[in-house]
Amino acid sequence: MVSNKWTDEEVEFLKENYFRDKDFLVEKLNRSYSGIRSKKFNVGLTNNNKWTKEEEQFLIDNWEKEEEFLIKNLNRSIEAIKQKARRMGLTASKLWTKEEEEYLQDKWGCVKIESICKYLNRSKRAVEDRAYRVLNLGSQNSWYTAREIAEMLQVNKATIVKRIIKNNFPHHRGKTKQKPYMLDEVQLRRFLKENQDLWHYDNLTINIFENEVGWLKAKKEADKNKLKKYKKSWSEEESFRMIDLLRNGYNYEEVAQKLNRTIEGVKGHHRYKYRWKL
Repeated sequence: MVSNKWTDEEVEFLKENYFRDKDFLVEKLNRSYSGIRSKKFNVGLTNNNKWTKEEEQFLIDNWEKEEEFLIKNLNRSIEAIKQKARRMGLTASKLWTKEEEEYLQDKWGCVKIESICKYLNRSKRAVEDRAYRVLNLGSQNSWYTAREIAEMLQVNKATIVKRIIKNNFPHHRGKTKQKPYMLDEVQLRRFLKENQDLWHYDNLTINIFENEVGWLKAKKEADKNKLKKYKKSWSEEESFRMIDLLRNGYNYEEVAQKLNRTIEGVKGHHRYKYRWKL
């Protein structure tokens, strides 16, 4: 018959880990939880149930941190911590796991916040609070990543990054693992002005200009005239060469260089006449 008597090693283990969750204790001690709970009472491990004011304030200040952090610093089981949180009205938010924080750090500044919220099943406010106050990732609302700018202008992300580096253009590097190139609204407005050959007015899908400034009005008119011109001035040989280059993986900028044309010209000709052939 197997003895149920507790060994000194088991008692010592219980004293060091009594605040851990019941599944952990049951697995490690290979005993029923009722037996473990009884032993905790016998060795005086249940007299410390009352929360101090300092512990309560610590829980309020750190409620959204990882479970392991709370368990370690409060020296209590996660069940006890959650129960106390409910009594204190802290159930509006749920604890963040390490995996969730790593996902947020990896995607912040690279993926739209709505997509992050959907994946994590959390509110926008909860995600922003975690990013700003706990992880210090900085605001992403006022920044545009190179990927977002490329999608806005219908060019490759590499083209945007290349221009930033080549021209030593003022920028910001994200704090995520990927460290994306980012521009704030002021920098983006300047970038658009100084790199007008990269984009067409009709592709500007976001309104970052309070008023249609002079250079932007000129850009709008010039792009309209260019489209009319490009539709008439392409030779059949140039058109076939453009299609061949695009089919072989060249981007608009590279095709424009080879054909001695502007990027808007290649885009316009492709968009209005040959898009269906790719």
